[in-house]
Amino acid sequence: MEDVKPSPLLFLELHNELVTADGRHPNEALDELQSLGYETLALDGSSLDRSVILQTSIIRIIAKRSAFEGSSKRVYALVATCFVWLTFSNIS
Repeated sequence: MEDVKPSPLLFLELHNELVTADGRHPNEALDELQSLGYETLALDGSSLDRSVILQTSIIRIIAKRSAFEGSSKRVYALVATCFVWLTFSNIS
């Protein structure tokens, strides 16, 4: 039996309007989460559809998956990238 490690539960604040203003598409972050096997949830834990996420300029979500399926370095890099981007975006 394969040893399965737990994956981190991610708490994210997506700034769709800022990402779009920067010439990017908010789908990029959601695509990356999906490629890592994460499901997006509302803060109350209910399922949250991508179209709902993209309808607002700023939204807080939870992303979770039940089993570790990829590189933890990739997940942490995604979180760090989102944090750094948001930090520098708010400074300028």
